Amino acid sequence: MASKIVHTELDDKIALRFDLIKSHLGLKNDGEVIRFLISNFYTDKIDERYSKKRRDAKDEYEKEIKPMLEDFMDKYGDQWRRLGEDE
Repeated sequence: MASKIVHTELDDKIALRFDLIKSHLGLKNDGEVIRFLISNFYTDKIDERYSKKRRDAKDEYEKEIKPMLEDFMDKYGDQWRRLGEDE
């Protein structure tokens, strides 16, 4: 993956917030602040969204798909298993 170079100019209000974050976190350079903010945003917003999708998919499997598969296998399991066997 390629690295990313960021050049930006912050207005006074944003620059003050940036410096407060940097000071509060005890970080030494601006790049560390940007990496921290991106990492936290990803963890809080993006990763949580995908975790919810994974939980929803698991719930759907448990509630809908698994019972259908179990019902199918109860009815046709022996025939299904024999499909790939040589006669």
